[in-house]
Amino acid sequence: MNKKWILASVGFALALIGFFYFFFYSENISLAKEAALSKDAAPALNSAAINELPNLTLTQTDGSKIALRELGGQVSIIFFNSECDHCQTEAKSISEKKASFANQHLYFVSIESTNLIARFAAAYKLEQSNFHFCQVDPSSVYNAVGPLDMIPTIFAYKDKKLIKRFDGQTSVEELLNVFVSNNQ
Repeated sequence: MNKKWILASVGFALALIGFFYFFFYSENISLAKEAALSKDAAPALNSAAINELPNLTLTQTDGSKIALRELGGQVSIIFFNSECDHCQTEAKSISEKKASFANQHLYFVSIESTNLIARFAAAYKLEQSNFHFCQVDPSSVYNAVGPLDMIPTIFAYKDKKLIKRFDGQTSVEELLNVFVSNNQ
């Protein structure tokens, strides 16, 4: 009798463990599937819009607003973070050759405070009229340009059309040559 009681208790315990495992395991699978579906259901990006100057409104460090869609000519948009080592190296390289960028407008765009952005501009001596330092609402970036997998990410536009996207640190020569090679 004692042996039957032990076997019945062990069997009942295993059945109880199996029930809870199945219940919680299947619940976690359902949650994982739901999360994957909602991730896949992100708004579709309009590829035509990505190939044009983005529909973003930026706030410059002086508080004035800029609508990127209204700009023309040679425009580079550099998404950066002031604490990013690659972004700092990029800014230093651009600063060393800033005279070469005289025919371009470079918009350094960050989600940080305008005070941090202004300090970054001053630290790298990029205060000429063709260098613009701006803040952007992070929620509007994805819909305007798609995902940014790394920073810096640089978009080069000529006459409102995307010429090239650079992900990660990019040499100054590449930034300058992208407009030279598209001067047909």
